[in-house]
Amino acid sequence: MALYAAVFSLALCSCQSGAGNERLAQERLEQENREQGSWEKETAAQESGDVSDAEERGKSQEEVARNPLKQGEERDQGDGGFHIKAVQNLETGNELLSAALLKAGDIRYQVSFDLTREGMESDRLQCAFSMRNADHSSYYDSIASVEISTEKGRRSYEIEPVFPDGSSYMQAESGEIRFCLDDPAGPYISVKGLRELDGDYYPSSVFQGSGLMFRYLTKADLCMYPTEDLWLLRNEIYALHGRIFQNEVLRQYFETYSWYRGTTEPGAFSEDILSDVEKKNVALIKEMEDDPNRAMLDGSNHYGIEDLPFAPYLSYLGEYDETGLSAALTQAKDMGGYYVVQGSISVPASITPEQLEGVKAGKEVEVVLDELTGEAGILTLDPGGNAAAPVYGYILREYAEDQGCETGLWADYKSGTYQLWQTSGDTVMKTVYRGDIYLLKGAVTGGDVSLEGASENQRLIFASKGAGERSGGETDVFGNHLYYNSRGHFTAVYYLGD
Repeated sequence: MALYAAVFSLALCSCQSGAGNERLAQERLEQENREQGSWEKETAAQESGDVSDAEERGKSQEEVARNPLKQGEERDQGDGGFHIKAVQNLETGNELLSAALLKAGDIRYQVSFDLTREGMESDRLQCAFSMRNADHSSYYDSIASVEISTEKGRRSYEIEPVFPDGSSYMQAESGEIRFCLDDPAGPYISVKGLRELDGDYYPSSVFQGSGLMFRYLTKADLCMYPTEDLWLLRNEIYALHGRIFQNEVLRQYFETYSWYRGTTEPGAFSEDILSDVEKKNVALIKEMEDDPNRAMLDGSNHYGIEDLPFAPYLSYLGEYDETGLSAALTQAKDMGGYYVVQGSISVPASITPEQLEGVKAGKEVEVVLDELTGEAGILTLDPGGNAAAPVYGYILREYAEDQGCETGLWADYKSGTYQLWQTSGDTVMKTVYRGDIYLLKGAVTGGDVSLEGASENQRLIFASKGAGERSGGETDVFGNHLYYNSRGHFTAVYYLGD
């Protein structure tokens, strides 16, 4: 996922002046060392009943944001539906197959893992190395791939990568890949002997600011940051690329993170390594640092994150790579720092591996499409067989209908279920919430096939922070990639797809 709750865990209650960033950042570093105690107090408050249900859900989300690895650990409990031999041999969770791992010190490089054609019963994994496209931040170009034949309990393997064109400057070389899954600072994967691919690769969830490289930020994303946090966030873009900091506060701050590797001296660091997205995000963050009125959302009052109520739908956010939002803008209520509109939240519809076995055996399986009304569809094998529809293989229809839509399935390793998709790869969604939706003033929307494109062409949902006028006369907003602060107020709503 991206820059949303994880980054907004930094958004504290007030805006500071531009002076004294180093002192304030040092205080923040000391504060982080005390956070465990504060969370213990919050837990005690929850147990005593002093915290509302919405606040409790919000605190849980914020705790996950502070510790992204906890989110992965919790999700591992849900992958019991898939028994993948190669993953079990490595004694890790199916999260290994869910998202790419980024290289510490140079996040232009990533490594990802997937099943081979032999499927879940094979002890082999497909390992792919890729590098960020120089022109498009949302795309990665394949560099090399290799199959790893795993063995029970073994964590280190010699590899000889294969390159797309069959030849490369490394064609005669072999290297080593090591799965360091028990490191106290968090699991990572180490690669040696492959030149520029060498390094330690961490789950993307560990990189708090990894979303800084994938989309163009908005003022709504940043308006509630204290000045010192904006300073840290701006320098985090450089830290992700391995810049060494002469400033002692910055050096100490980033050295507390497992993903930080100082590889390039300040005099040798070139901003040419940054993408257009990163360069413009640096400029926007600096602009917001210098704006003492950035949190004056209604034109007269400064707002802090503590001034916003927890959204009632907060617990439904962040669990899936794709979450749907649909809302009507015509009856928006101006609440000062945000608008309340009526809408719905949806998540991918899914079936379990056991249900899939039933479908393959010729049974009909119910698929819930609306948790609030109980509406469901029926999934069956495509009576035409694979010869008629090799891409799909299944039919999803309504109860009272004889015909339905061609439907495909793909494995969601995080949840241990199969999600449904239809024409053009559109995910079949199920509604889980209807009611109030909170849009922070300054929130944007956009659409494209990529996150970079959608955010590059983004526009304000409401044309004016104070007037509540809809931008471009739009009456609705919808999207499937959502960005929000730690209270669940949306700052960006994108639709990615055809």
